[in-house]
Amino acid sequence: MAELMVPFSGAMAIAGALSIVLGYKARLGALLIIMFLVPITFAMHQFWVETDPMAFQMQFVMFLKNLSILGGALQIVLTGIKESSLDRVLARRKQGLDRNRVLSPAQS
Repeated sequence: MAELMVPFSGAMAIAGALSIVLGYKARLGALLIIMFLVPITFAMHQFWVETDPMAFQMQFVMFLKNLSILGGALQIVLTGIKESSLDRVLARRKQGLDRNRVLSPAQS
């Protein structure tokens, strides 16, 4: 099953990250990141079973890193990325607003 799931989860993570970075369907991208990170975090970074102090510390740090990424992804799911969004630029162009340039929030 790993031969199928590893490439699939990698594609899901890459698609989610690109979606967020480009600002296109960022909420969906953040949801993909959440769906990728939740099982990976609990399966791969089980700091609670480590007996070696160095391994414990490394797994704990990685667990907390993933939790912080999950928090950011959850915030994007709940609020979107609004101002710096490709979705916003495309919506403005569709409405006929600002066809020639993209305005910063301060200029609009």
